[in-house]
Amino acid sequence: FTGGCGERMPIADNETEEGRAINRRIEFSIYDGISSKCPKIDQPEFSNKEEKQIADALQSGEQLAYTNIQFKVNSDIITEPSKETLDNVVHVLKKLTDLKLEIQGHTDSDGAEAYNQDLSERRAVAVKNYIVSNGIEADRLTTVGYGESKPLVENTSRENKAKNRRIEFVPIK
Repeated sequence: FTGGCGERMPIADNETEEGRAINRRIEFSIYDGISSKCPKIDQPEFSNKEEKQIADALQSGEQLAYTNIQFKVNSDIITEPSKETLDNVVHVLKKLTDLKLEIQGHTDSDGAEAYNQDLSERRAVAVKNYIVSNGIEADRLTTVGYGESKPLVENTSRENKAKNRRIEFVPIK
C-alpha cells in the first residue's frame, strides 16, 4: 500500500523556503490492514512563529546564531530584551525533551584575546544558567566559549563586530 499525505501533514511552515524544504520528505508506515489514512504524528505545538522556527531548525540539526542575545558591556549580565529570545528557546526545550544543546559564546576582536576568551565562556555559562533557572535540566546543556577565534565576518566595522558578538545553539546528537 502506498499513499501520500501531501499538504495535509506539514511539519514545518510552508510559507518559507526552509519550511517547504523540510516538508519535502518521505515517511514510511506499516500498514495494519485496517486504516489507509495518513498516520497521526504527535508534534508539539508552539506558542509563536519564532518558537516553531527554533524547533524546526534544531530538530533538523541546524546551528542557530543569535546576535540579539545581548549582555551589558564587558559583562556576562543578560539584558532584559534578550530574555524574550531565551524564553522562546526555553519553551522549545520544554517540548523537545530529548534535545540537548551546546551553547557557544563568541565575541568581537576588541580588547585582549585572553579577556575575550574568558568573556565568551562566562556569557555562554550565563545563558545556560538562565535556561536552567527556567526549568531545563542542566545536563541537557553544555557550554563553550570561542572568544574572538571564530568570527562570522571580519571585525572591520561596528556592524561586523556586532555580528560577531553572538550566542550560538548547536544540537548535540
